[in-house]
Amino acid sequence: MDVLVGPLRIVLPGAYLLTVLLYARLYRAEEEAGYLRQVRWSLGITLLLHMGLLVAIAGANHRCPLGTQGEGLLFAAWILCLLHVAAARVTGTQSLGFFTIAPATAGVCAASFMYDQAFSLPEANQNSYFVFHIVASLTGYVCLCMAVVLASSYIALHRRRDLPIKSSSGRTSGWP
Repeated sequence: MDVLVGPLRIVLPGAYLLTVLLYARLYRAEEEAGYLRQVRWSLGITLLLHMGLLVAIAGANHRCPLGTQGEGLLFAAWILCLLHVAAARVTGTQSLGFFTIAPATAGVCAASFMYDQAFSLPEANQNSYFVFHIVASLTGYVCLCMAVVLASSYIALHRRRDLPIKSSSGRTSGWP
């Protein structure tokens, strides 16, 4: 597994940068259908590479790939991308992917400078229950961040397209 970790560390930030550029192009496009296939393929390949890196790190170190700060950023970026995929499938807002993939790209690029073998937790806290607690807490914070990003990007999408925002009563509201 050590053989896979090195190349994937180098390839993954590049794949994320390409994906975020494609999402930026999709967001600015008038006709989104032309770019959706490219974006989906790019994100799919990027997520496969990301999953491969997490599995390779776990196999190389014989532990959960969440022991260092860089691995924590990788995990948060992976969860953010998975949440984007789920939200885009349910709501049909693929063009808003730029706003969720860009923070994930920043996390992956920052994590590429934090690959060390030093375990971040003290020896007393290295049990599986504590690591699971970290995973659950990190997932909760990422979900909260995802909700904030999606809400603000949804407002940006409505302002960009000059669509009326409807209130719960069905009438168009007057706020900008």
